[in-house]
Amino acid sequence: MRNNQELIELLIGLKNDYCTCGIKVELSSECEKDEDLSALKDVADKLALPFTVKTSGAEDEIGICRAVNIGVQNIVVPLVESSYAIKKFVKLVRKHSSDINIFVNIETIVGYKNFDEILKESFSDIKGIIFGRNDFCASLGFSSERVDDNEIFDYAKDLSLKLQSAQKEFYVGGRVSPASIPFLKKIPYLNGFETRKLIFNAQSKSFSENAIKNALDFELLFLQSKNSTSLDKERIEILKARV
Repeated sequence: MRNNQELIELLIGLKNDYCTCGIKVELSSECEKDEDLSALKDVADKLALPFTVKTSGAEDEIGICRAVNIGVQNIVVPLVESSYAIKKFVKLVRKHSSDINIFVNIETIVGYKNFDEILKESFSDIKGIIFGRNDFCASLGFSSERVDDNEIFDYAKDLSLKLQSAQKEFYVGGRVSPASIPFLKKIPYLNGFETRKLIFNAQSKSFSENAIKNALDFELLFLQSKNSTSLDKERIEILKARV
């Protein structure tokens, strides 16, 4: 990966000025190669930031092994819609590691409707959840432009209060932009929020237009610094339009 030093310098400002508290990566769409994964983990280690890997699904044992082998602190399972999926994922993770924090993405209306069952049956081994607004909108047949709508906020608020009661962590992601700041500030219980690449603590300094713009710049620089795939190139054009 090229431009490691530029990534580090940008990240230093994000950490010091805007409470960036972690780096994350999606294995299926961003880090097909181990060299890219290791390079980004090295950037995180240089700044003593936790590293989070999002696997390809509840049965992605190869992805779990890759995450364990580079020493990540957190692992995320996407598109969870049942307690059974979590149980399978937890079993696979614990087969390879006893101390990685496990997070769950709730990002469909089915997952939301089944959340009480998921919370009751499967949360003893779970650190918290991420509410993925982009896919959640798609599951409702909405455009991704509606991630900050009041209707989506109502779902987020409900999940927030349930996580508070369960004493688990709650994060919001999915097309986070400067326009999302009022949405995020209104959530009654929030540990943090995330762009595709960076995680922020929910503190007043984090709810900043510059914080989110710099996070998008970080992602853009990361994608441009590696041997880009067709998915990367598509994402690069999206980011250029947004930043």
